[in-house]
Amino acid sequence: QYSDITIQSSLWNDMIAAGASPALIVELADIYQWSVNFFTLQPGDRFRVIYCQTLCEEEIISIDTVFFSIFNGGGKEVSAMRYVPFDEEKAGYWGKDGESLKRMFLKAPLKYNRISSKFSYHRKHPVTGKVKAHTAVDYAAPTGTPVHAIGDGTVTLCGWDGTGGGNRIRIKHMQGYESCYMHLSKFAKGLHAGSRVSQDELIGYVGATGTATGPHLDFRIWQNKKPINYYKINRIFILCGIFIHAKESLLLIAGNFQRRPSFLQTHGWKYAKTTFLKMCISLIIHFYGVLFTLMKQM
Repeated sequence: QYSDITIQSSLWNDMIAAGASPALIVELADIYQWSVNFFTLQPGDRFRVIYCQTLCEEEIISIDTVFFSIFNGGGKEVSAMRYVPFDEEKAGYWGKDGESLKRMFLKAPLKYNRISSKFSYHRKHPVTGKVKAHTAVDYAAPTGTPVHAIGDGTVTLCGWDGTGGGNRIRIKHMQGYESCYMHLSKFAKGLHAGSRVSQDELIGYVGATGTATGPHLDFRIWQNKKPINYYKINRIFILCGIFIHAKESLLLIAGNFQRRPSFLQTHGWKYAKTTFLKMCISLIIHFYGVLFTLMKQM
């Protein structure tokens, strides 16, 4: 499938006007997450995309693979070609200069519910009550939530932290960066100090080991031994992801109502009600995330 979308009012509306599914926005946002700011798109900006999609009864139900895309806007052109390097299993996207569009680090090391504690040099500890530096971002998430390495590197520590961090992993990256993941319930199978890990590789699971009031990931990053506020440099991508997934949920709900006769005939009322309820819950969660994040920005 080929789609040519030029921004006139909004990417959402213009995607529909071009005959493409707004679900394609999710794929484009992932591909261009480090190259294009989706909050500052202007009239005249353009996306051209070659991709594969799945249809059911002439309705688009999923975007499967984006093979090639070009973005023109703000005086620049960013192309993305899907390619699987011979020494890797996962596909990536590469620009016309042959460089990967994948940046050094992920936006976040896990899919989280909320940020329970921000980076601060003066935070009252919830357990000890003492005011001390908290040079980390705490991501609240259920026990067992997968945690991934934010970038390629070598595991330098994988074990118990006796200072309150519980099960802890520390990874050394290039250019003087180090990342740390604490309070884990358990480690990924086979992981140990000296292991080489790739970006987005599973390394452990969220827990509440050590000194913790509940399940969360205490995530820290340093550059040349200096702590970095990871949330501050990634918050625009957090907001972008929340808004995009909220719109995707709306699309799914609207689409199932449009196909209601055939949908009910095929699956029955019980299945339809269950599916609708799940989508509504997902939508409520995403909108709650939007409100929570906006309040945190004030």
